[in-house]
Formats: sequence, C-alpha cells, structure tokens
Amino acid sequence: MTIKHARYIGLCLALGWMIVGAGGRVSAAKWTIDPVVDAPASASALPSEMKSETADSSPSDLAPKPFDLIPRTEKEPTAEQDATMTTESSCVSGDCGSCGSCGPCGAPVCNVGPEGRAWFRADYLLWWTRSPYVGPLVTTSTDPLDGGILGRPTTSILFGDRRTNTDARSNFRFTAGWWFDCGRTGGIEFDAFTLGEANDGYSFTSSGSPLLARPFYDVSLAQQNAELVAHPTWLGGTTSGNISEYFQSAGFHLRLNLCCCEAYCPTPRCDEVCTRAELYYQYARAFAAAHTQPDSYRVDLIAGYRHYRLNDRLEIHEDLLVLENHPPDVAGTQFDINDRFRSQNDFHGGELGLVAQFYRGPWSFEFLAKMGIGNHNQVVQISGNTLVSRPGADPYNHQGGLLALPTNIGHYTRDQFVVIPEFGIELGYQIDCRWRAYVGYNVLYWANVLRASEQVDFSVNPTQFSGGELVGEARPAFSFHDSDFWAQGLNFGLECRF
Repeated sequence: MTIKHARYIGLCLALGWMIVGAGGRVSAAKWTIDPVVDAPASASALPSEMKSETADSSPSDLAPKPFDLIPRTEKEPTAEQDATMTTESSCVSGDCGSCGSCGPCGAPVCNVGPEGRAWFRADYLLWWTRSPYVGPLVTTSTDPLDGGILGRPTTSILFGDRRTNTDARSNFRFTAGWWFDCGRTGGIEFDAFTLGEANDGYSFTSSGSPLLARPFYDVSLAQQNAELVAHPTWLGGTTSGNISEYFQSAGFHLRLNLCCCEAYCPTPRCDEVCTRAELYYQYARAFAAAHTQPDSYRVDLIAGYRHYRLNDRLEIHEDLLVLENHPPDVAGTQFDINDRFRSQNDFHGGELGLVAQFYRGPWSFEFLAKMGIGNHNQVVQISGNTLVSRPGADPYNHQGGLLALPTNIGHYTRDQFVVIPEFGIELGYQIDCRWRAYVGYNVLYWANVLRASEQVDFSVNPTQFSGGELVGEARPAFSFHDSDFWAQGLNFGLECRF
C-alpha cells in the first residue's frame, strides 16, 4: 500500500468519526485540507530552516500525517476576539477562578451540575407524621353494673386513649424549574406535594351483650359516667367513628447562585443537543472523574412563597334501639346521635433558604435548609345533633350529641405568626446527560397546630342531652388546644433535564 492510498483511507476514517461524533449534526464551520507532500528520503532533502528541528525529532515525529484540519477564517481576529479566545482557552484548560465565571454566555456561568435549562422531578414519598391524640371513645364492662364507666373494676377501653394514624403514608411530589439564562445562575422553581388522607376508625355493634358505652366526666355528679350504647337487658346499638388527617404543601421560589466552584471547566455547551456519541463520551468522562476529579459544588439562595395545609376530622356516630321499656324510653324508640369536630391549619408566607449541591463524577449530594415565615390561620368547627324517633310520634331533631353540645358548638378561628423550618438531604446518580436518579430524606416542624380530636372536652353536663335545658356548669366548653406537628420521611425520584 502506498502512502497515497494510506492518505485516502485515513481521510475516510476521519470523516466517518466526525459524523458519528457530531451525532448527525452539520457543523457550521468551514474546513480545508492542507495538501501533504511525500515524506523526504532524508533530512538533507529538507529546507535549511527545518533541519535544526528535524535533528532533534524522533522518527515518529517525521511520519507523514494523512491530513490536517484547519478552521478557515475570513480575516484576522481583532484584539477583542483575541481576548475572548484567550478567556475560552483558559476555561478549557481548567483555570476557572474561585467562582467559575468562564464561558461564552456573556454573563457569570456556573457549570456545576447536570446541563439543561429546564428540569422536571417526580418523587415517590414514604413519610410519617406526628399523629393526634384521641381520648377514650368506646368502653365495655364484663359486669353490667360497671356500665362502661372508666375506673370501674371490669371496665376496659375498646378504642381511644392513644395516638391514631401512626402508619407510614405514601404519595407523590412534583417539581419543575427553569434557569433564566444558559449560565444557570438564576432561575425559578415550582413544587407541590400531598400525603393524601390518612384514616383510622372503629365500629362496634351489639344487641345487648357485650355491653358498649361512651365514657365522659359528669360535671353534675363530679365523677366519671358513661352513655350506654348496648346493655344486656334493654338496649342494642352500634357506635362508629372516623379520625382523618390530610396534609399538603405547594410553593415557588426564585433561585440565585451565591457561589460556584468547579473542579474543572469543560467547554461550555449551553444549548447543545444530547447525542449518542456524546453520551458514550459522558460515560467515559464520568468514570474517570469518579477516580481523578476533586469535588465541585454550588450554593444557591432560594426565596419565594410557601403554603402548608393540615386538616383533621373526628366524627362519631351512634345508632341506638330500645329493646325493652326503660323509663323514660319505651321499646322501639330509636336514637341517631352525631358528634363532629373539624380543624384546619393554613400557612401562607414567605420562604427563605439555602441549597448546597456537591458533585463528584456521576454522584451528587444535596443539602437543603429553609424556613417558612408567615401567618398561621387556625379554624375549628364543632357540630352535633340527635334525631329521636318514638313509636307513634313524628321524629324530631335537636342540636347536640354527646360531646358536641350547645355549650361548645360553633365556629372558632384565630391567627398566629409562625416559623416552619425544613431540612433535607439527597444522594443522586447521573444516569446519562438527561436523567438522574436520587434518594433523599426530609423533615419539617410546625408548632402550635390544632388537631380535631384534641379539641374535645370530655367534661359534660348531661342536662343538655336530648334537647334539655342547661342547668349548672356550661360544659363541654371550647378552648384552643394546640400541639406540635412534624412530617418526615424518604423520597425516591427521577429528574429529567432538557
């Protein structure tokens, strides 16, 4: 094979590699091929000005090259262009400075992190929350004389006197963001998540045995007492209850880069399309980076708006049937009794925080610290009713059940100033130039929230039962009882950048 044939073969291979490496893109640059003459037989055939260089050159240095690619320029670069070329050259060589401001975008640039001006994240959440405390709601007694009254020898609690909804809860969180410029130093981000509704409840039915009762403290007798739901000699019935909780959040914030320190400065590609050849190159570079490159990091300030909502509900229902005459009730009388307690906590305010991200090869680590500062609006609604149906008479309905009576029924609201801190960590892996998988942990703390079940006053004046007129102390009474709330858990997600 002659040198001339080798040139043509080398030219074809080089052009093929250029096409694959460019991913089918057509370069706008114009290239020329410098003609190459046959290699001289000896150094004596070289021009005199080249002999000194040739004398110290190895044979491999003198080997003929199949072609040289030289960018064609229409004119000599100006002084301004020369300065720009110098800046880009220093960027490529790795001279980034303390805060990485090199790049062709005309503004400060932070090349730390995955490329792309827009991103979308989807997270699966596995969280736990601090559940509300519920007092004793249903009791039973093996001795009917104890009547389900707390403190009696044979009385036991069937439901209540504990925290409810303690299991893990799962749902989703979605995040979308966009950098204002290709330098990735300023942008905006939106996020929303919900833990959905968690429910805990009970239902007990008896035709008389076992005995069922709902306990309370009788202020007229100054001792524990109970309302019967089922009794072996004269009463049958069902009592059921449901305790639910709902938590969600949404917000947006501006994101401003405070510091960006790069371990190296690759040639910036602000809007370059990801190609298969480039992907393979990223794989190789990421593998090498994981073993040779020092860490890169960026620290961003976030400031925006945040909304949290925590809703609670406690609903208790009784359906009673008098089986035998029991003055003042006659056989066949039915009672439908309802107590309803609802609370709503709404936070509206500003959000301020920091996000620090660290990168080493394809691996990334993120730390989040932020707080919501604003108004906490609290609402409590209490309602209750009893529907009585007596044989031979029209049913009648009156206000009040057992724990929700005219003395505490109503709509109550107040506002408080509150600070809600949140912290998070995240470990991620860059799958390719678009996709990143990660796992993280978040915890937030919200002080002085209202829980529906904690607004129940178990001290009752029974003179109000069945629409009776109040005689004596006005109980149950309403007063705000707040407690602390936290939510924490794991998140597993995917991020796409484009």
